[in-house]
Amino acid sequence: MSRVGSVLCPVIVGRDDLLELVDDLIGDAAQGRGHALFLSGQAGLGKTRLVWAAARKAEAAGLRVAAGSVAPQDGAVALASIREMATGIRGSAQFGSLSADLLAIDGRHDGDALGARRIIVRSIADRILDAIDRPTMLIFQDLHWTDEMSLEVIGELARHGSSRPLLLLCDYRADEFPPNGIHREWRARLLSQRHAEEARLPPLTLEETAVAATLILGGELPAPRDVVEAVHDRTNGIPLHIEELLAALDDDERTDGRRIREANVPDTIGHRPSRAPAPSSVDASART
Repeated sequence: MSRVGSVLCPVIVGRDDLLELVDDLIGDAAQGRGHALFLSGQAGLGKTRLVWAAARKAEAAGLRVAAGSVAPQDGAVALASIREMATGIRGSAQFGSLSADLLAIDGRHDGDALGARRIIVRSIADRILDAIDRPTMLIFQDLHWTDEMSLEVIGELARHGSSRPLLLLCDYRADEFPPNGIHREWRARLLSQRHAEEARLPPLTLEETAVAATLILGGELPAPRDVVEAVHDRTNGIPLHIEELLAALDDDERTDGRRIREANVPDTIGHRPSRAPAPSSVDASART
């Protein structure tokens, strides 16, 4: 028996509607019509993979792309997402002096004075918007970890970007928004005022799990039904967990539903079912 170190499904499964939406929004940005799209979902549902698939599509369509991603500790750093984006385009001729101009702003203001804070936020947003003189995609990832000033700047970009060739693409885990932050209010305000659209990523259905398992296993025939049901039950249809579960098993285990159910794997990959799996149901991706 051979043990697999890691596996990756070669195709993004169950997100065709979102990829079609991204294609439409890229086309709008290329024609000068801006949009803001938020991807929401728990860890492991494939937000990052979708974001970078969208970035490749945007670049292929001739859009400039800049991105900023933050870590859990960045919530205490003023303008963390903006500075990460600015750092990523440092030295890029496509963005001119935008990086240097943004990195020169330290984000400090007098105490918590609302007026001073708003001036900084608006000046940063205006500088970015002034740079949107050609079709552009700006990506801000993991906004559940970012600071409040970054959210305010991104909100200004969403509010004022519709008349510019700008596609603003953000992702977050709404269930991990800080309890005392502005994240929930920020999201609700932008969505209710239609400055942004949210696409919520659901887990894969049993049928979609079958497609993913078949692609990962790489056989000429579809994955056996008992294998698919076992994988879906142990991973709850979370794409990352499907990949990690099958990577943790050897060749014999991956083709045996009973052994998949009984396999000892880390709790972060999948749970061991305590009862027979319930009948599957198909849920479509929701967009609000």
